[in-house]
Amino acid sequence: MSAKIRKKHELDAGYRQRISAGVKERLKDPAVRERVLEACRDPVRRAKISASRKGRNNMSEALLERVSRAKSKLAKDICMI
Repeated sequence: MSAKIRKKHELDAGYRQRISAGVKERLKDPAVRERVLEACRDPVRRAKISASRKGRNNMSEALLERVSRAKSKLAKDICMI
């Protein structure tokens, strides 16, 4: 996701400011702000948010190994072309 935002930011210099302004505007709403603060206070929800943000670091060792093998195979296939 961050690569998408980075690419968008390269194409549109004001993108980051508009996104920040949008987030600030949403946080002015007391209901939204309370939901965010509630999620931050709950350790289980914080862990889920953190795990979902980590992406690849969240994978099991077996899955990491499979991904690594698949990437190696793909690299070999590309070299043969």
